[in-house]
Amino acid sequence: MHPEEPKIILERKAGRELLGCGMAFIVMVYGILFLFQPPGFNDLEWAEVKSAIGAVCGFGIACFLLSMLHDFSSKRNIILTVHGIKFSAGRFMYRQMEIP
Repeated sequence: MHPEEPKIILERKAGRELLGCGMAFIVMVYGILFLFQPPGFNDLEWAEVKSAIGAVCGFGIACFLLSMLHDFSSKRNIILTVHGIKFSAGRFMYRQMEIP
């Protein structure tokens, strides 16, 4: 493919935006939990609960970030050119495909 060849690149932005919103939601929920201590918990118990929730939230954010690297890389874009359509096929191992 020549660099100046006209082409249209279809990116998978919607999934990337949804994952970004999910990460922001997790951070907001964790921040709200930090601000308020429910009745019935003493300070030491609540600190343990917050650290456990923080570990779960951190794991969730790490999973979101790793899935963004895998699913939303530039290899997954669909490229339309005057000579054909280029895309990748496969669920876990991607193969570059081209339809002339």
